[in-house]
Amino acid sequence: MYASTTMFNMPPGARPKMEELADKMLVGMRQMPGFVSITFVMDEEANEYGGFALWETKENAEAAMKQTGAKLDEALAGKTIGPLRRGMYEVYEPKA
Repeated sequence: MYASTTMFNMPPGARPKMEELADKMLVGMRQMPGFVSITFVMDEEANEYGGFALWETKENAEAAMKQTGAKLDEALAGKTIGPLRRGMYEVYEPKA
């Protein structure tokens, strides 16, 4: 399993818009091959938002990052404070 992450900072008061965006992103992501789950995170004090998605394979995660990344870039163009920070990680699941 693989995890993809995206984190970014927004101006103060962005939470309602970020919740709306998360709801829209989830609808599309559920249709993608290999989708397992996504958790959206936020820190209103730091104005930091993002998501942590799980995918069945590395190929699924890479394809999703391309597709959702482009949509997210478009939705957030000119609105974020600083760049989006993205990552992809292999998931280790403990045996115990």
